[in-house]
Amino acid sequence: MPVLGTTDQADKIDLAAQMQRVRNAGGPGPWGQLVQILRARIGIRGFNLVDYYINDFWAHGRDRSFRREYLSNGYKTRYNHALIEPKSADQTALIEDKLATEALFRQSGLPVVETRAVIGPVPDGMDLQALTSVEEVADFLLDPRNLPLFAKPRTDSFARGAASILSADPKTGELTLGDGTTCQAAVLAGEMQQTAGGYLLQTLYRCEAGLQKHAGIATPAPRICTIRTSVGVRPFYAVVRLPAATAMHDGGSKEERAWAKIDTDTGEVGHLYKLLDPVAPTRTHWCDPDRALTGTCLPHWSEAVAACVAGHDLFPAHGILGWDVFLTETGAVLNEVNANPAPIYQLAARRGLRNPEMEATYQDALKLARGRARGTA
Repeated sequence: MPVLGTTDQADKIDLAAQMQRVRNAGGPGPWGQLVQILRARIGIRGFNLVDYYINDFWAHGRDRSFRREYLSNGYKTRYNHALIEPKSADQTALIEDKLATEALFRQSGLPVVETRAVIGPVPDGMDLQALTSVEEVADFLLDPRNLPLFAKPRTDSFARGAASILSADPKTGELTLGDGTTCQAAVLAGEMQQTAGGYLLQTLYRCEAGLQKHAGIATPAPRICTIRTSVGVRPFYAVVRLPAATAMHDGGSKEERAWAKIDTDTGEVGHLYKLLDPVAPTRTHWCDPDRALTGTCLPHWSEAVAACVAGHDLFPAHGILGWDVFLTETGAVLNEVNANPAPIYQLAARRGLRNPEMEATYQDALKLARGRARGTA
């Protein structure tokens, strides 16, 4: 398997395994599940197989009224893009370019991650080293002065193709990755070189020590979703994704992960819910056995929210944006921004995104967007 392909594989639903998990938990058998999936699919929200299993719609009490509050993965784009107005000012292409947004945030005085080198073209005005061949990439990765690094595609999402590189042995050409595995620099460089859109080689950030102890090996980037309302940009919801024990990032993994809702006002972490098994008992601890993460207030929280709100104002036509932020020892650092954020709140809160309280905020934002479209707001 390619070194950078593990996240792609982890994101796929193992239908047989999920059917058996549901049955073991007292749910319907395979045929009963298929009937429920079909009914959810043809309903007004258009839920698919992934929606059914990641939200455990089979469980007792998760009836039609419960599902009515949920936003399906298939409808998330319609939900998010309804708030882009005017359409002529849509900046999605800019937002999806991680290097371009990094430059914009830095010019605006916002704290942002640092790219050290680029595999592919460098935008005008950015003083970065461009690596144009497999040999140049491998040499860069093998130079101890450049490590540790975090490598990720310039335009992809969901941590696909991302990897942390901790150390190198120039004599053998071997790299040690963040999960403890090793690979040849030339092999990794070749995979990056073949990726459409280019690759970014960035400084590897670590969380504040207490939070890092909870997270384990990888560095989680809490997601803060901001929304533009009639009273201005405000935080809509926030989630922390706890990485798998041996993962290099907080993205897809076949090992156990958990997500938790964050109080947007205080930064307090709620109960942890196991991903792909949301009816399992909640947890309060993750990698730190001695101290509960639930009830902990995340460091630099107000600073992180302020940076996201300020960043949102750089994209005036966009009504909703999802921000990934590192909470380091020295402060909050913006990592990425998403123009079409996934409804991960639902997995972290065990509640639909379209619940009455949040729906009122969304409808206010939608009314504002429609007013901008008509030129009345």
